[in-house]
Amino acid sequence: APIQSYYTYFEACIAYFQQEYTRVARLFNEDSSMTQHKSGWNVWQRILEIMVSIDEGEHRLASARIENLRKHLGRHQGGSRETLIFRFLYHLERNAFLFQPLGERMQEDLAKMKTQTPWAPFSEEITRFESWVEAHQLNRPFFDHLCAFFQAEKVSSVSVG
Repeated sequence: APIQSYYTYFEACIAYFQQEYTRVARLFNEDSSMTQHKSGWNVWQRILEIMVSIDEGEHRLASARIENLRKHLGRHQGGSRETLIFRFLYHLERNAFLFQPLGERMQEDLAKMKTQTPWAPFSEEITRFESWVEAHQLNRPFFDHLCAFFQAEKVSSVSVG
């Protein structure tokens, strides 16, 4: 796939952080080269689009995208983290997209994401999924939650050092 597809994906992630959801959709609609990737980047584009749909309250669209992700993962093997995230999203849909309270399986999958398949900072997962879930549980915008997380990390590293 052309390098432009990676640039588009990174730009879409930045737009997502800025809550510019229309821009995320426009970027993906204008550059379909990411679909050439059968795993990795393509899966993460799909997950980001699901997250945007949920954030915008477009639950029917999110449901359709979750079903499309299920089919895609059935055809093209995703990693174990992607499979856990799909399962979480599937159960979130069954829970009417409510983050409070999380069902037992959702809590188990979230715990496995943190311990068995932890976030890899240099992977295609730019938008850390567990942080997105935590932001929804706290009812705050993802970017604000992320900034608070990094601020707390900065304070704790200063006080320890």
